[in-house]
Amino acid sequence: MPVDLCSVTQGDSRFFSFVLQSFGLIADVDLGSEHLRWMGEARFTVSAVGKLLSQATYPCELAYIPEETSIEKIRGQYNERRSQPVVWADQTHDEMDTEHTTIVDRFGRVTDPIKESDGWVVEKDHYITVVGAKLPWISKGSVSHPAAQPNDGLIDLLVFPKNIGRGAGLQVMIGVETGEHVYHSKVRYMKVKAFRISPQAQSGYISMDGEHTPYAPYQVEAHRGLISVLSIDGRYARSMKE
Repeated sequence: MPVDLCSVTQGDSRFFSFVLQSFGLIADVDLGSEHLRWMGEARFTVSAVGKLLSQATYPCELAYIPEETSIEKIRGQYNERRSQPVVWADQTHDEMDTEHTTIVDRFGRVTDPIKESDGWVVEKDHYITVVGAKLPWISKGSVSHPAAQPNDGLIDLLVFPKNIGRGAGLQVMIGVETGEHVYHSKVRYMKVKAFRISPQAQSGYISMDGEHTPYAPYQVEAHRGLISVLSIDGRYARSMKE
C-alpha cells in the first residue's frame, strides 16, 4: 500500500520521518527518561505523570497550514475514507520530481519566510506538547493520533495547550490508551498540510521517530505515497471509533 513520508528541514539539513515528530512533553518523556529504561515501558507513564503534575510547559512559535480543525469532521472523514475501496501503490503517483529525482517542497523550507498565501496560521505561546504523526500509534497501547491515515497527504497534529490542569491532564493521558483524548475540550487535534516549530527556550528535547534531534526550528511536510509497504488489508487497522 502507498504510505506518505514526511520530510523535515532543519537548518540546511533534510531528513525523513514516517512515525512522529514531537516537541515538548512527549519528546521530553521519550528522550529524557533514558535513566528509567530499567522500568521498561512503565518509564513513559511515570515520566509523563511527573511532567503533567509539575505543569511543565515549553515555549515556541507554532505555525501550521490547516486542512481540518474540527474533530467531528475529522472523524466523519475518517469513517468515510474507510468505507471507500482500497487504493494500492501501483494505482497511485507519488510527489517525487522524477526529472530531477528530488523532493518537491510545496511550502518551502524552515529557513524560508512564511507565505501568507499558503494559508499559514502562526501563534506563539507555551505548550505542554505539540506532536505531528503519520501513524495512529505512538507506542504499544497508546493511540495518540487515532485519525492518522497512511496516504492522505496530511499530518495529524496534536496540541496540548498550557493551563490544561493536573486533573484534566491525567484524564487526557488515560484517554491516549483508547484515542478518546482527542474529544477532550482542552485538546486540539488537526489535519495539517505542514507545520513549523520554532523553540523559544535555549535547550530541550525534540524527537523525530524517537531519535534525538537538535533543539532548533524545524518544518515538517507530508509527501504523498513516497514509500510502499506490504499490507494484507491495504490500510491501517481501525484506530478511531465510529
